[in-house]
Amino acid sequence: MKEGKNTGEDKHWPTAYREIKRQYKKGKPLSGLLKDAEAIADPYYSALGTFYLIIKGNMDPSSYAPLLEGTITKARSVKKNWRRAELLGKLCRMSQDLEGEGDRRTMIQVQKEILSVTDNIQKGKDLSDVLKSCARDVKGEAFGLLIDLALSNGDFSNNDVKTIIRYWASETGDKIPPEKMIEKILDSGRPFLASKSLGYMHLQFRKNNTAVNSNPFSRARDVLKSCSEAEKVEAIRYLIQISNNKNELRELENSLNIIDDEIERIRMNISIAGQYDRAGFTKEAIRRFYECRRLCEKIRESAERKKIVTCMINTAKGLVKCDDLKGAEKTYLTAVDLVKGHPMELLLINKIGSEMVKDNITVPKSISEVWNNSGKEMVKNSINKDPIKTRSTVHDSNSSIIDHGSNILGLFNTYKGKLGEVHYRSLGRAVPLCKGYGLELALIDFPAENVEELISKANNHSNIQGINYLSELFKTGKLHIVTSHAEIKGKGKMDIGKKNYMELGTPIATTPDPVKNKKKYLLNLLKKSIIDEVKEPFLVIIGLGRSGLPSRILNEAKYHCEITGRNVSLETCTAMGIIAYIMGQA
Repeated sequence: MKEGKNTGEDKHWPTAYREIKRQYKKGKPLSGLLKDAEAIADPYYSALGTFYLIIKGNMDPSSYAPLLEGTITKARSVKKNWRRAELLGKLCRMSQDLEGEGDRRTMIQVQKEILSVTDNIQKGKDLSDVLKSCARDVKGEAFGLLIDLALSNGDFSNNDVKTIIRYWASETGDKIPPEKMIEKILDSGRPFLASKSLGYMHLQFRKNNTAVNSNPFSRARDVLKSCSEAEKVEAIRYLIQISNNKNELRELENSLNIIDDEIERIRMNISIAGQYDRAGFTKEAIRRFYECRRLCEKIRESAERKKIVTCMINTAKGLVKCDDLKGAEKTYLTAVDLVKGHPMELLLINKIGSEMVKDNITVPKSISEVWNNSGKEMVKNSINKDPIKTRSTVHDSNSSIIDHGSNILGLFNTYKGKLGEVHYRSLGRAVPLCKGYGLELALIDFPAENVEELISKANNHSNIQGINYLSELFKTGKLHIVTSHAEIKGKGKMDIGKKNYMELGTPIATTPDPVKNKKKYLLNLLKKSIIDEVKEPFLVIIGLGRSGLPSRILNEAKYHCEITGRNVSLETCTAMGIIAYIMGQA
């Protein structure tokens, strides 16, 4: 008979197990119930039934010892690995009732007996499933067995050890001393695993506010010496991520000399500096960023210059976040000096100049001339701007607010009638995009009598926070309400009949089916206009509604753009986000 299956007159074994529990609660004699549990043919439910009665029957050890042995034997005979893992987890959970009876020592001994079943479980995923199933419910010395099993589980060890440490560190009451757990990990003969595991142990102690005499963080750092070069880099990077105070980060600074690769040492220094800044130690961060710049200047090998430029840019951006704009500017200029004479000098200078613009750092004339003459992309309107005076506009490494120029995102209304929910939702999505990417916004054929009315209604209807920027766009002259017709008279404070949409700039129609002789790649078109110093902005028009732009607008547009490369029609808001992003990159 197959495991867990019922044939002939066999009972439904899960039901038989539940019946044992019901009958016990009704007061049926224990001896009879034990016979019923023994009669269950499925070893999974037979073991559960017997163990339930052992726990609930308040037996003394001499009485339940043979029954426990029988339970363990049945658990071993469960054939499917996932069922065996599940069973062991349930048995460990049920054993906690022994602690409730005031017998913690017996509970731990029983749990160790249960875990002895793991000796015939195949290592790998099967053993990992058992460890995850049992870790949350074992106590005390039973964790010692689990950590030994986790450390021996090959490629699964890293996650398994973390699981064991997480539950062990959060256990209250008597538990295996930290020093003993640390020694077990160090004795595994796997230094890379040991370093990351001890770092994770340190993190869990901090999360649980656990004060310990042992210092797993220092031990994690010490064991790095026995790791390979690649392992050292990965382990140190992890230790940097979990560090949050000066002492820990300084320990890691002192550990960097074990990395042979100079570029990797610089990268690690940049990571440490960034972590100082995230932890609120700005002076320490600046000090470390300066050290990064010094280390970059020492490397003169041509083959490493491209990597060094990336390191210098990251260093400069870190200094921008620390409000040290002079230090950032010096770092960028030092990067330019480092690439002189390099075969890729023009390309690298272009890269440096682009990043200076993004950080609102003044681009020197010498760089802008090289940049311009090389024919590379240059955002002319952004060059020679005054540097940012405060840190408030730099949120993180990916979210600096940049003025990308005066190109215009146009929303063409195809709906009939008054302003409705669809218009407000569209505004709620378009306005933050224009604010975030430095674009102007044109509302074409919108049924709005005046700007004040539009702003008031939009603020009341949209629950998207970015809609608040609508007033800002209007006050800075970046909001336009225009018509696609020759003349439409408005009734409010702003006469929307005075300007046709084509007066705003060169119209580009978005469509999944561009006309061949009008088809252009949007980003290339925008960047070429910068190089050619085209003064008129582009108006990129998106149609609101399922039908897209009407044929007359497609005919009037000078260019057509299709953004997927596969002529796929996109939902309006999806297209809006992609197009705003592309416009922001020019």
